Amino acid sequence: MDYKIKKRKGEIKMGKLETSNTGQNYVPYTTFEEYSERFSAFFSMERKDGIIHVRHHAENQPDKKAIWHYGIHKGWGQLFKLIGQDPENEVLIISGTGDEFLTGMDPENIKDNQNARVDAPRLYLEQMYPMYRDGSDLIYNVVNDIHIPTIGVINGPSVGHTEFPLLCDLTLITDKTILHDGHYSAGVVPGDGQHMIFDYLVGTKRANYMAYTGKSINPQTALEWGMVNEVLPLDKIIDRAWEIAGQIMKQERTVRRLSHDMMREPLRQYITKFFPQQFALEWWGCADLAGKPLATEGINFFNKLADRNEEDII
Repeated sequence: MDYKIKKRKGEIKMGKLETSNTGQNYVPYTTFEEYSERFSAFFSMERKDGIIHVRHHAENQPDKKAIWHYGIHKGWGQLFKLIGQDPENEVLIISGTGDEFLTGMDPENIKDNQNARVDAPRLYLEQMYPMYRDGSDLIYNVVNDIHIPTIGVINGPSVGHTEFPLLCDLTLITDKTILHDGHYSAGVVPGDGQHMIFDYLVGTKRANYMAYTGKSINPQTALEWGMVNEVLPLDKIIDRAWEIAGQIMKQERTVRRLSHDMMREPLRQYITKFFPQQFALEWWGCADLAGKPLATEGINFFNKLADRNEEDII
């Protein structure tokens, strides 16, 4: 049944209770229709039988692969909270669009921030907090606010930010995907979560080596090291994610959700212990750049990551 809650001017209709034994009114959750429309500039969403697939894409171009953009960076953290509070979501699949997960870095999108670094260092420092908050949400919200099984799909090479599909319960990659952490090579402390999840999955020595050398990991190595679960051709990977999601859905709802929470707990504790300091150190390093001349090597390094030579790949 539906519930209502009184307001001074009329009534607002309440959503259906997730459990029927409380008999209490509550503020309704944001519906799939609402948040899928609200985030449509950067995300396309499909939901069927409780399985929700979310993929990021180029701004207002749903069929075009996504370039790294502050809108996507901010959007994922916000979206994870809404997906997690919607009781009609039962399994989450996340992916990019086309044959790359993230391609390049949008020079126009970051130009104002980088120009401020040299010409207006105080403004540059003020711009850092919103990005720090967004980056924190990207990690914390996927781990703490999602209480359903998750499948990450890394659908090709990426300039970075593969940490949140790797944070999922299961991760699928294509046979063209390479994984890397390019922060140190680009002059940035590797503290935003990419290095952290590599350290968690493959161990400290391997993660440190990848950070310091900037080397990438090929699909077979990623599979052998236990970073991912399956390697598939691009034209098969989304269908396979839906197939696995369908298998997960065969169990009872409470079993699914509690199994996810149980499997997620060690990772949640690891992130709670290490991520805050690591991310703070990254932004300390960024703050130290205020007022210093721009170096193009960093951005150029990121933009070339998706097209690497054999000697750069493990």
